[in-house]
Amino acid sequence: MPSLFLELQGPKGDRPLYIIDIVSSQEEEEMVSTVRQMTECQDVVLVSIIDIRELTPYKLCDDSSDVWRSGSDNLASGSTASSHPSVVDSLTITIQTWLHDTQGKFSTDVKQGQYYACTKIGLNTTMNTEHLDLLLERGMGAIRNSIVDHVAQHCQPTDDELSALSQWSPLACIFDWNLAMKYICKAALQDRYDRYCQWHDAIKCSVDEITEPENQGESNKRPKRA
Repeated sequence: MPSLFLELQGPKGDRPLYIIDIVSSQEEEEMVSTVRQMTECQDVVLVSIIDIRELTPYKLCDDSSDVWRSGSDNLASGSTASSHPSVVDSLTITIQTWLHDTQGKFSTDVKQGQYYACTKIGLNTTMNTEHLDLLLERGMGAIRNSIVDHVAQHCQPTDDELSALSQWSPLACIFDWNLAMKYICKAALQDRYDRYCQWHDAIKCSVDEITEPENQGESNKRPKRA
């Protein structure tokens, strides 16, 4: 099930209005299938897919002893090149958003025009969210209109209540992208630290395996205490 972001709860049941699904390195065909399932939900106005991926998935070296030996050879030859792997490749977050048209339908096959926006944010990506922010602003306005229509039909509001609800203006920008980037950078730094620790532990184990026979030999030569 996708992550439900915004719904209207009332006496006639719950109505999903804005659905967000967060995925990781999802294939295009699978993503299209997910979007179609989400847009088939009645009353949905906005749908967003947030795809988080690294350009090259991280993988710890299978044979850390080779890495250690290579690093030792570099040091012996006077080279200062670091032998540990690049712990975090370029992290990219792709945000795709669809807005239903004036007929309440989604066009998921056409990724362009006034009912679709796509942007990327990441550590090594120039962030440009202007088109996405405009689409989200229009989407929130459409959600407001959907709520007003539902309340007018099913909740019997007074004229003053309906007027106040109709005059409500959604936030112009519902996401603070600069704040999001701060958390993304913090998470990336934590990943770097965790992966460096994994690499360091693997190298230490390899060093222990290589030096253990030598240490055992030296311990056998130690004189016994009187």
